[in-house]
Amino acid sequence: MNEHYSDVARITPAVKREFEGHMFNVPENYHEYLTNFYGDYMTVPPENERVTHYLKAWRKQ
Repeated sequence: MNEHYSDVARITPAVKREFEGHMFNVPENYHEYLTNFYGDYMTVPPENERVTHYLKAWRKQ
């Protein structure tokens, strides 16, 4: 797992997917991509194992 996606052909073409009411370009094989990075990314970890990521984000409107 955690192999790096430096080969552009492995993450293209991009497709549009909806997330929280917005459309984003994501790799067509997003499930494989996310699984390689995070393992079972669809299962929420127990509360005591959750990690907060302190990230500031801005959206240009």
